[in-house]
Amino acid sequence: MNAKKIMGAVLVALLAAALFVGAGAAANEAAYNGNTVFVGQVIPDLAGTTWTYGENKVTFNAGGYITGPVVEGKYQFNDTISVNILNPTVIIGAVAEENGVKYNVAGSTYYIGTNLTISLQSPATNKTNITDVLITNPDGSKVKFSEIYIKAMKMAGLSAQIPSEPYFLALLKNDVPGFADIANGTGTATFTPGVNANDFNLTKLMFPVSGTYKFQGILGNNAETDGVTFADGFLLTDLVGEDVLTFNVATKKAVTITADVDSILQGKRFSVTIIGKPGADFQLLFDKTEVEIYSAGAASINATDGNFTMPNTGSITVYLKALTDGETTIGVDSDADGVADAEVEVTIIAGEITAEAEKESYYIGNDVELFGTNTVGNDDLYFYIKGTNFPFDKIPDNKVDYEVENGEWTVTIDGSYFTDVNPDAGSYTIYVSILENAGQQAVEDAAHATVVVALKQPFISVTEAPSVVVSGTETVFKGNAEAADKIGVYIFGTNKFLYNETSDKYMKIEVKDSQFTITLKKNFTGSVDAGQYFMVVQHPMYDKELNVWAENTLIKSAETVNGVMNPQGAPTLFDVKDRQKANAAEALCQAIDSENIDDMYVKLSFVVAAPQSIINPIPETIAQGEKLTISGSTNLGKGELVTVEMLSTAFAAVPKATVGSASFISLS
Repeated sequence: MNAKKIMGAVLVALLAAALFVGAGAAANEAAYNGNTVFVGQVIPDLAGTTWTYGENKVTFNAGGYITGPVVEGKYQFNDTISVNILNPTVIIGAVAEENGVKYNVAGSTYYIGTNLTISLQSPATNKTNITDVLITNPDGSKVKFSEIYIKAMKMAGLSAQIPSEPYFLALLKNDVPGFADIANGTGTATFTPGVNANDFNLTKLMFPVSGTYKFQGILGNNAETDGVTFADGFLLTDLVGEDVLTFNVATKKAVTITADVDSILQGKRFSVTIIGKPGADFQLLFDKTEVEIYSAGAASINATDGNFTMPNTGSITVYLKALTDGETTIGVDSDADGVADAEVEVTIIAGEITAEAEKESYYIGNDVELFGTNTVGNDDLYFYIKGTNFPFDKIPDNKVDYEVENGEWTVTIDGSYFTDVNPDAGSYTIYVSILENAGQQAVEDAAHATVVVALKQPFISVTEAPSVVVSGTETVFKGNAEAADKIGVYIFGTNKFLYNETSDKYMKIEVKDSQFTITLKKNFTGSVDAGQYFMVVQHPMYDKELNVWAENTLIKSAETVNGVMNPQGAPTLFDVKDRQKANAAEALCQAIDSENIDDMYVKLSFVVAAPQSIINPIPETIAQGEKLTISGSTNLGKGELVTVEMLSTAFAAVPKATVGSASFISLS
């Protein structure tokens, strides 16, 4: 055989071999047509093949996997064969728990000593193909979790219990110290590196220093992959997303506190925000006791001692109110040693409260009106009172009608407060304070103002009273009844008695602004006989009750006990019909004078008489052209009509040239 034949035979053989190999490779790629393939997934059949997706091209290396990462998409081997290539994502998360409070530490802070649970979800499988966890320390150094675990077991003298296959999966498959709540079989692995029976805390070795740590799941090839295997130790380091867990590690004392202001007006609310370990107990500390805890929103905080448990958000905002001026330091204690582990300073700017009274004195039972200004910054003001042997006392809020606008305030203290506490007449100091419930010293130490008012005993007096009442005329009596809104009126006459008649047929009583008017109607003055009558006008005094009163002709009495008078079953003192008019009036006054009755009274008398007018003597002669004055007196009331008539006494005829004395005049 010549050389040409030999070469031809070789070429034919090589061509045949090439055709055979090409057909076999094409068959391998076709087997994966339409499948999903992950970067790092080992597929020996695709080693050395190249695939394209638009302008993107990937090649499976000699180990049969793509190193990636890639632009995800549908990659073509040829016109008929394609695969979906994806970057594998290990979804990794961490939850910490302290005193039953759980919180997510991803992107946040983990506090050493707190239970920590880490979960990793594998890509595209119902079995975990995560073989380990890579931990990047704050200084950039890297260590595998399995290495930390082996070191920890040896330090604890538990080398014999280390799994023969020191990988993450082996740890999950075996009941070994340092793990709890193992879950596998759904593509998710959960482990809790906590405290075991030997009091060995794995987290202390995981986090040797404070700082930012990064966790990444390492994929690999093992029997639990359910047909999807990855290159041993595969880590997609160029991806940043759910496959990377980052959080800050801090000690329990790593707590911070900030204020929303650097300075604020005294009495005005401000807030501080504390960031610390969720579930841990903390306490607010103040260098001034005059800082009041106002509110912490939905979070629970003890307003008395400042103790609180950090919610699972790891942050709490507390609203405060500074009641004294100056530099105030607010601290937070994280370990109950009474020493602040973090502090913030706020400057409290002093304000001023002014107060004045509308009057220098008030009758006990009358409303007391005050006004003033407030630049402290707290719109809410509270009122206290102090007097001689009268203890410092807060005036109840329901006795105070308080209004404020643009820093100017007014208040009306209900007169019933004074009748309730029943103070003696004298001078009293009213305190205007920003403190809602406090003692005298605390009020005086905080922003406040004082105003002195004199409280006077109420009284009753008659200012207008006719001594004679003309029969058939309407007659008015007037007077003052300080701090009273009602009075009692008794009229005694011969075989006649009238008390607080309410139909206005005989008598009308009006009380307004501490003044009273008693109107005796014509029906009364015209129906009684002439003679002397006695009137007693009664003031209810402090309890606002008429403790002596009449029912028909029966005079009754009831005491006021603890601010309440009960007229039911009240005893009868006497029957007016059984006594002479003067004696009955005197007996009434004596009843009101009783030491158990606080009422007071004023008494007077008047005479009912028939209408009468008297003309004073008139001169017998008067010169022509001289002024003639006619005068006289009458018992008619003011406004009643008096008619004076003058008639001539001579009716003889006289010459026209003579001036005569005949005349007639009628004047009214």
